Amino acid sequence: QSLSGRLVFLTVPCTEYRPTERNNNSSSSNNNNNNVESSTVLRALFTYEPSEDLYNPCREAGLEFQVGDLIRVLNTKDPNWWQGVKEMEAATGLRPRQESARSLAGLFPSPDFQRRRQLMLSMAAANAAEATADASSSSCCWRCQRCLPLKRFGIRAGRRRQDNRYAPADLSAGSSGSSSTSGESDTEADVVIDDGGGRNGGNSRKRHRVGSLRRQKRRHRRRFFEPQALLQPQPFRRRPLVLVGPPGVGRHELRVRLIESDPARFAPALLHTTRQRRQDETDGVDFEFTTRQEFQRRIREGGHFLETGQFNGDLYGTSVANVTSVVESGSVCVLTMQPAGLRAIRRHPARLMPYSVFVSPPPSLNGLRALRRKLSPSGAEVAPEDSDADLRKLIDLSRRMEEACGHLVDRVLVNTDLSASVAQLVGMVTRLEREPQWVPASWLQPPAGAAARLAGSEIADTAC
Repeated sequence: QSLSGRLVFLTVPCTEYRPTERNNNSSSSNNNNNNVESSTVLRALFTYEPSEDLYNPCREAGLEFQVGDLIRVLNTKDPNWWQGVKEMEAATGLRPRQESARSLAGLFPSPDFQRRRQLMLSMAAANAAEATADASSSSCCWRCQRCLPLKRFGIRAGRRRQDNRYAPADLSAGSSGSSSTSGESDTEADVVIDDGGGRNGGNSRKRHRVGSLRRQKRRHRRRFFEPQALLQPQPFRRRPLVLVGPPGVGRHELRVRLIESDPARFAPALLHTTRQRRQDETDGVDFEFTTRQEFQRRIREGGHFLETGQFNGDLYGTSVANVTSVVESGSVCVLTMQPAGLRAIRRHPARLMPYSVFVSPPPSLNGLRALRRKLSPSGAEVAPEDSDADLRKLIDLSRRMEEACGHLVDRVLVNTDLSASVAQLVGMVTRLEREPQWVPASWLQPPAGAAARLAGSEIADTAC
């Protein structure tokens, strides 16, 4: 007999997303290339043009991609050249169309091959620079001015990196008594005995060359691809929205307008400051007021702040706890950061999983001048100091910043109109809430020690 009637399904959203564990018995294609399996999705951290690659065995079959494009790996049997197809384009955030996408897999360099190639190019450039320095002066090194006070004792100054992976980004570089605390640029001076002794030591230039090669090797330890995993929408935990870009392109104005458009959906993170509280301000509402000693103590301990800065002698900082509080409340935390702060929030153990947007100025001088006019408080004409040369410097600064941190951002937004840019940001957040997103695979892996604790509990249950 046929049945008729109304059938109602109730869908209950999951409060916590847990990624599916991979099969441990699956074989790796190549152990020398970070054990990347076939069908793995990688995010490109550099731009590759196969037609310009003389090392590509078949440039016609090369896979062209830009920074941020997603590549699905199909074959990793060759240690130098892998095969893959483009999964998603960073410029649009969408899968390539069938008519424009390749029907066959394309060749692209493996991470190890690309790292070796970049290292060789850097060594060649260092040798060329050293040869130029030898031709200009054969009796002193390129850092004579810094080494001069130590040379009389046969000592030269060296540089050594610090391990400040979780230190906050310092925005007050250049101010008195402040120094950058970014984990990728901090160095400390040390002294090394020079076997040659003095200015005419025979090994001085050789030791400088060895140090230069070591710096080149450290510089190219960075990854050229980043493994990705699919993050399902989390209804009760929204990803923070980070706006990155040069000063004067409207990042702060976009943040204010975005929060004012829907205060229940978007919220800022409360800042810590050492400034004296005004009469009309409330602690815990406008700012979190603290003493300079307490603020500096938290910086020394590490892990408390994502970004710190100094303004008019007062310290300001974005804390991990306040950002986490906004995220756990169900709102989208909107932040404006510098590239160093973006690196800090991406690698912090709290795993805030930010969605970063690089805000770029209009490419033309007229467009940038119109934007600056809209950003001025009174809407008047551009100030006299904003000359064409200053506007060109701002465009050039934006280009250099995008080249330096383009591999860290998810989208690039050209801010030609404030209202249109706010609408685009709202659309991005809406897609984050409704569609699965590719994120670094390390964000979805269990924290260090969690797997061991889980295994120990399973063994204990079995023993019982």
